[in-house]
Amino acid sequence: MQLSAHGHILYLSCKDTSAALKIKKGSAVDIWNYKDGFLQSEQSNILKDNRWRYINFCLDLQTGIIRKLRRDDSEIVDVVAGLSDRLVIIRKNAILAHSNAEDYWNKKQKLIDELQDLVTGERTVLPKMIADIPVDQAESDYLVLKDPDEPDFYSYQLSTHTLTNLTSELGLPLVDQKWIDLGHDRPNRNLLLSCRINDDHHVLIYDTYDPWIVDLSGREKAICLTNEFGRKNNIQFTLLPGTLKSKAGIIRLPENFTVANFNFDDKKEGFYEIVLSRIAEDPIQLSQAAVHCRIDHFFNGSGLSCAENGKGCLVSVETAEKSANIYFTKDFKAFKPISDFYPEKQYNWLTAELISFPSLSGARLQGVLYKPENFDASKKYPVIFYFYEGMSDNLHHFLTPGLSLGAINIPWFVSHGYLVCTPDILYTIGEPGASALNCVVSAAKYLAQFPWVDSARMGLNGHSWGAFECNYIVTHSHCFAAAVSGSGVSDMISHQGSQMLDGSSLMFMDERSQNRMEASLWENPQRYIDNSPIFNANKITTPLLMMANKGDVVVPYQQGRELFISMRRLQKKAWLLEYDDEGHVLFKPKNQMDMTIRLDQFFGYYLKGEPAPKWMVEGIPARMKQIDAGYEPEPGIEPQ
Repeated sequence: MQLSAHGHILYLSCKDTSAALKIKKGSAVDIWNYKDGFLQSEQSNILKDNRWRYINFCLDLQTGIIRKLRRDDSEIVDVVAGLSDRLVIIRKNAILAHSNAEDYWNKKQKLIDELQDLVTGERTVLPKMIADIPVDQAESDYLVLKDPDEPDFYSYQLSTHTLTNLTSELGLPLVDQKWIDLGHDRPNRNLLLSCRINDDHHVLIYDTYDPWIVDLSGREKAICLTNEFGRKNNIQFTLLPGTLKSKAGIIRLPENFTVANFNFDDKKEGFYEIVLSRIAEDPIQLSQAAVHCRIDHFFNGSGLSCAENGKGCLVSVETAEKSANIYFTKDFKAFKPISDFYPEKQYNWLTAELISFPSLSGARLQGVLYKPENFDASKKYPVIFYFYEGMSDNLHHFLTPGLSLGAINIPWFVSHGYLVCTPDILYTIGEPGASALNCVVSAAKYLAQFPWVDSARMGLNGHSWGAFECNYIVTHSHCFAAAVSGSGVSDMISHQGSQMLDGSSLMFMDERSQNRMEASLWENPQRYIDNSPIFNANKITTPLLMMANKGDVVVPYQQGRELFISMRRLQKKAWLLEYDDEGHVLFKPKNQMDMTIRLDQFFGYYLKGEPAPKWMVEGIPARMKQIDAGYEPEPGIEPQ
């Protein structure tokens, strides 16, 4: 149940008993039809959501009149919000939202937002999806809309049904450079809608770097609060709502206010002051340091708490070397420590440094190199490369030690005498595998120059998308002594016809998402072949440990089995871990502990020369499952 803005309308749902067939006749057969809007497997999962059995109604508490919001028995609608005692936003197919993976080509999977007049019953289809609903729903005449396939935000005036593009005139690139670096070329200005600001007809919108105040009527020119200083200097700015007054969910800007910043070049964070009367000037820097404060675009995050009287703030500050502690500040210039809690002092902790190196193609790349706290430049260290998209922005983040969820825990391995490097991946459209190869091998060549790096004992580790990249790298490079991939794709072609556990197609991952094919299999088959590690399994010389679990809702576990079976046929050194009742990552502590031990033993053998364990040398028969873990070492015996 839900009340309208003024409390006069009650929205409720009632079970549709007529929709449920009480008698089942005929064969138990799923009939798949190419005209179906959703696959039969998706439909079967959708039936588990009881919402489809309910019909939405609205009750006028003043008149007692009840109105049905569903127009026919086949229509499924949800109430998104009541804008007044007369106007309500209805969303069709909302139950299917978790399964609309094909909506970029399949019109039957498109979600549709509509305005319904509760008096006349008239429905108006909104031209785009709802992106923002006013907090004080009875006050505003504007909604903010956005099509997920378009680069801009729009306002929709309820009284006139006028649609206005809010961001096309901001002077921002149609395709944001960081979006290009991620391996995409579809229009995307990389904009984020934050909140209503100053009044009900202005909103705060962030681009990659700077915050903008945008007039929903479109009559006023948008104002950049930071004079585009962020874009000019590769800095990202974030307002601090906790330091600003708000009423009915609308942020009110004073003459002077503080914003946080993050520098993409050196990864430092700090604070700037903005003066509204001098908005055409650059913001004034208050402080800057090699720290992380856990502040994001939408909330203060866990890193900031301000006094209601405005006389001070508590800021959480951490570095890679020191866990988070609380500091008090009145002006964001001087910070007084309040807590002094450093449990890592008891252990051989780590240091983190930003490295910059050229890729094989000549581009400038960044990464983070983690070293043991007791690092000795006179020794030679094995190196593990761990990668997932871009990780250099995490330079000053404190990494919590713990058991493995499927990938290495960086503090654990650094504390045990490894160097760990997390290089950024710069992507080219349609070449995700080659892009990863370029960046990771470049990082390896760069580190191999240092006398304290054992270039003969370098390892790879990737999980999920990083696991695909790991699989690709070992099929195209011979410079790594060992590799571990968890829950990763090995065959882009079979992946095209695979499904998630909810029954939905995974094609969108290849064509429109992280796999970066940006084309269907039939539009560019060679692209799929080139990016499938399975086609080059015969070239693998790196021992490979994999994890693939049947409960994986993201990457079908057959992807891991497919590569393992191929390597086994080719008599390549390969091991595959499958944990019962686990999915994309490990949740059970006993399995996390098991994975941690096996990672330690696998890398210990290949990168440190430690004895190989029984499970690597002899294997563990199925009849000994849960009886013999095979941890015990087999000195002097090499895995065959």
